Amino acid sequence: MLLEHIPKSHIARIAYIEKLEGELLDQALTELHQVPLLAENGCRNVPAGYVRACGISFGKLHDVVREDPLYKQIFHLVNGGSLVDENVLMNFFLLLKYSIKEMPGDIVEFGSFRCGTAVFLACVARALGIKGKVYALDTFEGIPHADGRIDFHTSDDFKDTSFDVVSKIIQELHLDNLVLVKGRFQDSFPQICSMLQPLSLVHVDGVTYSSVKYAINAALPHMHPRGGYLVIDDALCSSCIGALQAAEETVQEYHLNAEQVWPHLVYRISKTHGSSPAKS
Repeated sequence: MLLEHIPKSHIARIAYIEKLEGELLDQALTELHQVPLLAENGCRNVPAGYVRACGISFGKLHDVVREDPLYKQIFHLVNGGSLVDENVLMNFFLLLKYSIKEMPGDIVEFGSFRCGTAVFLACVARALGIKGKVYALDTFEGIPHADGRIDFHTSDDFKDTSFDVVSKIIQELHLDNLVLVKGRFQDSFPQICSMLQPLSLVHVDGVTYSSVKYAINAALPHMHPRGGYLVIDDALCSSCIGALQAAEETVQEYHLNAEQVWPHLVYRISKTHGSSPAKS
């Protein structure tokens, strides 16, 4: 094993990986994400979180991912269709390629707008041979409810989308693994629960308190027993205090600890860990 004989500090591990290239870098990243000894109780993997975040923000992983042929092809396909920062797509690419690929299950996105990120996830998953489906949940008509006391966004926001247009794009791309689910989260998610495989990835991309609160609580009982990823976007955005409050309340209630805090919040949670609030 490449990582077996290097110093155990996070800085030394990152410095070591930064020197690798090609197949050796692939091997090191695979070991980093899949060696059980690096994970806490089989879930949170802090070393992997540091390597992804630091490697994308100021290391060479940013350039490595950007030059990856698969990433380049799919990013070009969705460029302009996703509102998320490219660093977010890079992190999803690393999660799918080095961890989720070995953990078959479904992916659910709460808040898809024009489905740029959902299309990215579905394309990468298909190319990597991940058999599960990607479920994209949205009203496709804008925000259904906002609390003016804490939410910046209103029901007039995010209306510039269309279920029919997005459906047509997905058909043209022959993305049989991407399923659009139209409606409010509390109405649409229960409709798909019975057909879900364990969730290897949940992307919560809501911008209001109620949407984020519902999405996290609804998804936790369905997380993969080997530790699925809960990714919360927008909670750290300047216009999303409501989303942050929902995330804060939930992680405190369940005693969840982040694996990664940039470019978005990443938690790794097993079904057992996430199915009921932790006791004090």
